[in-house]
This record gives sequence, C-alpha cells and structure tokens, in this order.
Amino acid sequence: MTLLTPQAIKILEERYLLRDSKGILIETPDEMFWRVAKAVASAESVENYDFYLETFFEMMSSLDFLPNSPTLANAGCRSHQLSACFVLPIEDSLDGIFSTLHQAALIHKTGGGTGFSFGKLRGKGSRVASTGHEASGPVSFLRVFDAATNSIKQGGMRRGANMAILPVDHPDIQEFIHSKDDGKSIENFNISVAIPNWWMNCLIAHRNDPSLCEKACVICERFEEITESAWKTGDPGLWFIDSTNDSKANPVRSLGPIESTNPCGEQPLYAWDVCTLGSINLGNFVIPRNPKYDFDREDLPTVDWGRLRTVVHNAVRLLDNVVEVNEYPLPQIEKMAKSIRRIGLGVMGWADMLVKINMAYDSQEAVDLGREVMRFISKEADKASLDLGEERGCFPLWTDSIYYPEKPFRNCTRTTIAPTGTISLIAGCSSGIEPIFALSMQTFALEGKLRELPLVYRPFTEYLQEYKRPIPATQPEELLDQVAQLGTAQFLNLPNKEIFKIANEISWRSHVDMQSVFQEFTDNAVSKTINLPNEATVKDVAEAYVYAYQQECDGITIFRNGCRESQVLVNTGSSKAPLVISKQKFEKPQIRKSVTIDERSPFGTVHLHITTLEDQPYEIYITVGKSGSDVTAMTEAIGRLASKVLDPEIVGLTGVEKLDIIAQQLRYIGGSSMELGVAMSLPDAIGKALEKYYFEIPAVEKVHNTGGLCIQCGNGSLVRNEGCITCRSCGWSRC
Repeated sequence: MTLLTPQAIKILEERYLLRDSKGILIETPDEMFWRVAKAVASAESVENYDFYLETFFEMMSSLDFLPNSPTLANAGCRSHQLSACFVLPIEDSLDGIFSTLHQAALIHKTGGGTGFSFGKLRGKGSRVASTGHEASGPVSFLRVFDAATNSIKQGGMRRGANMAILPVDHPDIQEFIHSKDDGKSIENFNISVAIPNWWMNCLIAHRNDPSLCEKACVICERFEEITESAWKTGDPGLWFIDSTNDSKANPVRSLGPIESTNPCGEQPLYAWDVCTLGSINLGNFVIPRNPKYDFDREDLPTVDWGRLRTVVHNAVRLLDNVVEVNEYPLPQIEKMAKSIRRIGLGVMGWADMLVKINMAYDSQEAVDLGREVMRFISKEADKASLDLGEERGCFPLWTDSIYYPEKPFRNCTRTTIAPTGTISLIAGCSSGIEPIFALSMQTFALEGKLRELPLVYRPFTEYLQEYKRPIPATQPEELLDQVAQLGTAQFLNLPNKEIFKIANEISWRSHVDMQSVFQEFTDNAVSKTINLPNEATVKDVAEAYVYAYQQECDGITIFRNGCRESQVLVNTGSSKAPLVISKQKFEKPQIRKSVTIDERSPFGTVHLHITTLEDQPYEIYITVGKSGSDVTAMTEAIGRLASKVLDPEIVGLTGVEKLDIIAQQLRYIGGSSMELGVAMSLPDAIGKALEKYYFEIPAVEKVHNTGGLCIQCGNGSLVRNEGCITCRSCGWSRC
C-alpha cells in the first residue's frame, strides 16, 4: 500500500484516478501506478516485461520517482497522450497563425502545454502586401491565443499553459514587455524576452562604463523597461537564446535554431518538438546516520548514491519507453519525437534533502552538494542512455548530432529540471530545486463553509518532535502555532534554524547560484523562480538578471513577494462565492523627502522621522536613543500605527478590515521575551489579543494569500515558484 498524505490522496482522487461513466471512483492510487507501469512496460520485450513492470511500479509507488502529470493521468487510458510540453511554429500569415492556434487547442485538450515564438510576425502597422492593410502585430495575436486558451480545459481539468517568446530587437518589443503590466491581461501565458549574447554583453559594458552609453541608448532603455515591468508583475522573464542554442539543448543543429521554450522555460524545443519529463524525489535518498537531529555529531546523514544510481537508470528507461508508447496529438510531433527521442529526467525534494543532511539552502556547502548531485545524475543518465543505445539503437538523427560518432545515445537529451508542482504534492516533498516556500501555508477545505487549514512543512514538525534540546517534549505545538502565524522560524530561539530558511529569506544571489550549478549539468534547462522579498528594488531585479547571464543560466524568472497581493475576506454565513477585495498598491517614489524632530524623554532622546509625499506626511518612524528592546518595541508600534493612519490605502475600509490591519502591524514586534507561550513584546501581545477577537467575529474569516485564489478548486492559495503559478492545495498548475 502506497504511503500518501491526505492531501496527495485528495489530489489523486480529483485529477488522476479513473472514474466510471457516473463519475464514481474505480481506481486506487496503487492501481493507478500499476496502470502506468503496465502501459510503459509494454515497450519492453516479452523476456523483460515482468521485471520492468515490477520495477516501474515499485519506483513510482515508493514515491522515489514520478513521471509528468499527463503520463500519470493518461497512461493506459483512451487518451494516451503522455507528454507535458510542446513547441509549435507560427508563420507570418493569417492561415499560419490560426492553423497553429488549432493545433495548440488539440494539445491543450490532451493535457499538454505549448510554447510559441511570435518573432516571425511583422510589427504593428507594417503593410500587408496581399490586402494592403496594416498588420496588427504579435501582441494582438497573443491576446487571441490567450482568449482561445480560456475556452479549453486540459483533459476536462484545467486551462492550458503557454509561453510566448519575442526577440528583444522586434519592433513591437515595448508593447510585449508591458502586455501584462495591469496584472490581469494574458493570464494563460508566461512571457519571456529572447536576448542574444551580443545584446547582454553590450548592456554589461554600458553598466560598467556609463560613458559608452549614448544618449537615449535603446539597449539600456529596453532593459530598464523589462526590469521595471518584472518588478511590478513578475513578467517578463529573460531567455538567453544564444546560450541555449550553443548548449546540449540543441543537439541536432540542422533542426534549429531553437526559438522557443515550453510554458515554464525548462524545455527549449525545436518547432514540433516534445519532451517527456519525470523527476526523482531526492529527499528519499538520504542515509540517516543518526535517528535524532543531533547537530553536535560528525556522522551526519549522507546521500545514498548506490540507490540513486539504480533509480536514475530505471527512470531513463521508463521515459524512453514513454516516447515509444505515447500517442502524439499531431503527426509532425510524432515524427520529431521519434527522430530525436528527447527526454528530461529531473529532480524534486531538493530542499528536503538539504534539511535531512543539515545544510542551509544559501550555504556554499549546499551549492557544492547541488553540483555533486546533478553531476552524478547527469553522468548516470548518460550511461543509461548509452546502454539503451546499444540495446535498442541510437536516436535516428544521431549521425547529424553533436554526439556523432563518439557517444551513441538513445536520447538526444537526458536531463531537465522541470516544475513539479503537482507531482511534488503527490510525493509529499518540496518542489523541484526550490527552497522551502513557507513553513506554514494556508489551504482550505469545504465543510459547509470555508475554513483555514494550516499546512506545516513536515520536516520541520519532525525536527521539533525529535530534537529535544532546548525544547521540552510537551511544547513543540506552541512553537508550531507561532510558526503557523508567520510562516518562518527565523525569529525563534532554535538551534540550526538556518536550514529552515524560506524562499523570501534567501538572497537573489543564492537563488541564482543554485540554479546555475544545476544548469551546469543539465542538458536542457532549469525551471526556477528567483523569489524576492516585497521590499526588493528594481535595481535588485536588474542585478539578478545580469548575474544569471554571467553565471551561464539559460534564462531567469523573478517574482517579488506581494507584487500581485490581494486580501481575501470570506463571508462564511453566505452560500455565495468568496468575496475577493484587491487593493491597488500605492507606489512610493524611491527618493522621498523627510524631516527629523528630536525630543527628550525619560528613556532618552526620541528621534521622530516624518516622510512626506507631495508635502503631505505619509510615514512616521520613531527611534529612542539608548533604549532597551521593550522600549524600542513600543516606539516601533506607535510609529507603525501612526503611519497607517496616514496611509491612503486604508481609506474606505471597514472597521473589521482596519482591525485586521492594526493586528498585523503589532504582531511579531520583537522585545525581550523568549519564553514559550508568551508574546514577544507588549505590542505583540496586543496584536495577538486583537487577532483572537477578530477570528471570533461570526461571519468573517481572515485569509492571506499572495497570488489569489486557485482558479481550479477556488479554495487554495496560489504561489509562484519553479517559474510557474501553482496551487499548494489541489495541485493545479499553470504549467
């Protein structure tokens, strides 16, 4: 019997397990794994069938490895389309554009995502010779593709996912950059700007020596627009197209160049190309040297290299079998797939492995281990593909590839770091190579009404239960309650708490460093989000983009926490859908005027700093000279509340909403208290008391969520990681 979390079982029941004509479940999770194993083992010889049937089932049911969602959902079913990502060409004609749109619809219907380059479409206002009219430009057709996607559900479960690429030198690039600035348009597309090496090199030269930058420098102006838009909305990302085309992702150069990627950017693909993906759960490959979290011992856990080698070889074989038994949505795609046999073996549970090995994600030790792990997986995946090449023959276009004649691979590429939003939830592990997104998140369940269910990161609960110093055995629940309120453990007095840093507590440079070392040993590309805190600046985004290019990443996606923030109030006394109140963020200029006033007090000199906007007071900061932590906490609280009174964003809010804001401002202001079960300071205690009152209001519950409610289940919070939007409740993913 497969060990699955209640959340995993719910996801499988809603999206993967078979139902009869009346909608009644007729399959268990183990039966699903047997169904998939039988389908992919059917590519084996009669002599090998029984062995690999058992091997594939064991690998999946133990949650050591899972193939991509279409394989789990469709293998052995009437719809036998098993691949996740495709790229389709768009020609510069009305017939070509709408022919591609039709083909994309067929792919979305079977559960696949699509990527497109709109670079061949002429710019807005260009003359169309056949009609004498003016072209409407690529962004207008991008909106058409987005609208069509809204009408199609993948396998009846979700809307399709797309990627739109436009070269940075396209005449309509400015319109493309700003096409999602309002946070509402083109919701079914991720967008990226294709940047050649010469452009980035010129940009870096101008940044290093401003004298090289002429007045109205187009390169610098475009880069500034890109970074400002990404700071506001998370789009666009950058794709370093030359770096990709010079890499192993482009192994048959006569088929290229590669002009687009799949929806989340980890899979650069030729026109009509497809990739079959699957991921190894790294958290399952740690040998625990000590059953307790005793950080004083030297014999810490280590990687189980032997078992990892076995799973890599079996996973490569399974993915190659998928290429063979797959039923492709278009004949052009089938021809390409079987000519190059592209597969992408990746990983998930990387953050779990680091926690179990006692390494902080943003440490040099973790970066070094990431390089060692991915080098090992890449080397063993190459060996497995060479073995298959000897057993079954090389991919047909091998003689035209960069591997001829030394390396007779079965597959033109072997490795990819793909998003694992849903399959990581099924496996009960962290997603991809991302850090821990949060130690506690909010998900929701319908039981007559909406209610909050905090999901706490399981390795953290195990840490509290097993590591008793200095935590009394009876008190981990109190710590969990505190962490559930804030989502982080860094404010607690815990040993080795650095291993539990969440995504927004890790610098953008450490994020990029981790992506870079995995990219170094990945044939295709890496899907990862560079998470930034809300207070990150446009300059931070620009530096992250440049650093990613210098570190030889194939691309980069950033997301600043709260840049699409909404506050959700749920009226539980009504049968209506949740009421979503979105607040327009008031944008403060980076340079603001302020005045400082000093006043003597019994606790030292009070320094009052008043920031003004358009000669109107906007924010107040208060410090007290030579004061203790408790006095500092009180002055900070007074300053926060005074600033909120002046904040134009609270105009028109109800008393309940204002009460919530007051509680938020006061909670977790640190003081001298470190005692379990006791507030950290007097302001923290007041905020905690207000929260208790607030949550007891009969018809109102408070829900915080950084990306809106899930469009699939309507209940869960959407998060942005691995270059994609994912619901951590039902497993819905845009990618």
